[in-house]
Parts: sequence; structure tokens; C-alpha cells
Amino acid sequence: MSIEDTLWAYLRTGLRGRWHAQRHEDKLTKGIPDISYAMQNVDGWIELKALDDWPKYGDTPVRLNLTPDQANWLRDRCAMGNGEVWILLRVGHGGEREHLLFHATDAYELRDGASRMHMYEIAKKRWGRSIKWTELEAMLCE
Repeated sequence: MSIEDTLWAYLRTGLRGRWHAQRHEDKLTKGIPDISYAMQNVDGWIELKALDDWPKYGDTPVRLNLTPDQANWLRDRCAMGNGEVWILLRVGHGGEREHLLFHATDAYELRDGASRMHMYEIAKKRWGRSIKWTELEAMLCE
């Protein structure tokens, strides 16, 4: 199971009963995010990303593997939708991991590369090993 699949399983379990979510494995529609969700009368989308680890040096640019189609989809949905479009990044696995939640308006910056410190600055929320589910729910339903 990939780190991204593990992140999906973690979200599905952590938010069970709080949301209605669907994982998208759409090979026909380019760029569509991994998850669509509804909770508290809000509909939204989440693109999942995962890295094995941070680069050794804090100023090394980190490029999330966002395709041009994904970045465009995220930008366009934010511009025309209700704005509940997110990128959730998990870095690390096992006991050493952290989670960062970004608004999709940062997709191009994350695609082009940002240092770890800059990613910390632009993240809307950051958690260590465990996501605080009430905080994530509040963020996803802003």
C-alpha cells in the first residue's frame, strides 16, 4: 500500500461518521482530485500527496507531484466553486510523520517547489503524527 493509500485509509477512519467521502480513481477526467466530500452542508475536494521524508536540508525546494492538469483543475475549481478545495500532504511514515493542509490556491507554488520552512508558512494547518479531527473538520467546512 502506498503512503497516499495509507493516508486515505487514515482519513476515512478518522472522519468516519462526520462526512460522506468518495475516493476518485478517474482515468478519463484529467486532474480531478483524489477525494470529494460533503460535511456540515459543505461540498469540497481534497488532493492527497505524500512524501517519504523531507529533504536533508531545510532550504531544499520540495516539489509536490502535481501534474499541470491537477494544478489547473484545483485553480479553476477555486475560482468558480465555493473554494473548499484542499491539498493534504503527509510527510514520513510510521512514528515519524507530519501532516500539512494547504488551500488549493497554493497549488502552483507547491508544484513549482517551496522549501520546508516556506511550506510551513503557507500551510493553513499543520499537525504532527496525528491529525486532530475536529480541527480538520473545521478547516474543511470553513
